Amino acid sequence: MSIQGQPSNIQSHQASDDELAAIYLRDRDVPCPSCDYNRRGGQTSTCPECGSALTLIGINAAQVSNFTKLARSVLFYLWVYALLAMAYKLYGTIQMVITFYNVPRPRMYYSWIVTATITTVFWLTIFIVSIRRWRRLRNHELTTTKAVISPIVAILIFTLLRFMYDVAGFFV
Repeated sequence: MSIQGQPSNIQSHQASDDELAAIYLRDRDVPCPSCDYNRRGGQTSTCPECGSALTLIGINAAQVSNFTKLARSVLFYLWVYALLAMAYKLYGTIQMVITFYNVPRPRMYYSWIVTATITTVFWLTIFIVSIRRWRRLRNHELTTTKAVISPIVAILIFTLLRFMYDVAGFFV
């Protein structure tokens, strides 16, 4: 109901299906579910080719916002951790090279250098991937859960492989 000719709060905050469709289709390539007609730039919720209705599923903005905040935090701490791990491994490698510069090198020296180099490259890759994904989120681009979790899974797999290598190398 309206008071003195003004719409009520319920009516003023609800958009029509056509208005929502126009906003959604403004910059997206969305095929019609019936005839696959590209609906980009469409102004109505019905397809101009076949007349079928486009159904927009509501997304809770608070959930998207919470996920974005959590994903940004996880990726931020991930790239900081990767940077510190890479710096630590690089420092250890430099110290090893300096220590064995003018003395006879033990047999395991070259294995240590190769593993340290592989580990440093791994942490550099994790650093680059996580900072790029963090920047996308900072620029309000949408991301998936997989994009946030995949570097963490890579770290877990790498750590497991590294542990297995260390244990096997310990007994050799």
